[in-house]
Amino acid sequence: MRPFFNKFFCGVDKILAFLIKFMCGASLLWIFAAFIWNILSRFLPIQRLTWSDELVELTLSWIVYIGAAGLQREREHFREDYLRKKYAGTILGYALRVFADLVELVFYGFCMFWGYRLAMKVNAVSPMLKISRRFFFMGIPVASLLIAIYLLRDFVLDSAGLVRAINRDRSL
Repeated sequence: MRPFFNKFFCGVDKILAFLIKFMCGASLLWIFAAFIWNILSRFLPIQRLTWSDELVELTLSWIVYIGAAGLQREREHFREDYLRKKYAGTILGYALRVFADLVELVFYGFCMFWGYRLAMKVNAVSPMLKISRRFFFMGIPVASLLIAIYLLRDFVLDSAGLVRAINRDRSL
């Protein structure tokens, strides 16, 4: 049964990784194209895209949070490295990692809760595209959920490393 779950979660992770990378890449491409178009429309006789500013704002609000989730997936999101490297492989090192994972889980739990509440309080719509401003803020709880999922993975792996380190030291 265990190999099935490993295959399943690896498959889901690959799909999530692709979606995160695609969303970030497409957003960056759109932002770049919109900025170039707006610059060119100032100097050339082409029509300015008045609605592009709203779409740039939307993509920027999502790319920041979804990009953070992608970094968390790769364990490249900012974190304290000095103690992690100094005590790597030791009981204290794993204990510090487990503690940090728990603190981060609590933090992103708050981000999910309060980000969702913030998004639900917004009633405005964007003036040109008529997109609900809620959608602009939903990147916070969605990305916080993704980050929390990857933090749970890290917590399980770090806890297993802590147990292995404790057992290794007991056997010496």
